[in-house]
Amino acid sequence: MTYLLTLARSRAIDRRRSTAHQDKTQSNFSDGPIGTMAARTANPSDQAMSDERSELVRTALQSLEPDQRQAVEMSFFDGLSHTQIAARLAKPLGTVKTYIRQGLIRLRDSLRKHQ
Repeated sequence: MTYLLTLARSRAIDRRRSTAHQDKTQSNFSDGPIGTMAARTANPSDQAMSDERSELVRTALQSLEPDQRQAVEMSFFDGLSHTQIAARLAKPLGTVKTYIRQGLIRLRDSLRKHQ
């Protein structure tokens, strides 16, 4: 039973990542994933707050080391697994996991300063 649940979970995650990747490649938004969230809001004050948050996230991402930023973007915006990121970057899996973890910690700390 545990094996079947694990298998079903893995397949569901793979399907979701595949669908998300297909949706992203079909989208023609030029601002990227953060900008598309801002485009969905209708209220001007919500739009302004969303734009401000988007700019904070962009700034926080820019403050990361290039390897960390690339790994985080591939993981969250492209929906790639750690293994896929390691293969694309030609880096060991443990290194990619460290990049993502350290990047997220730095993002969290950076964004907490602006709350």
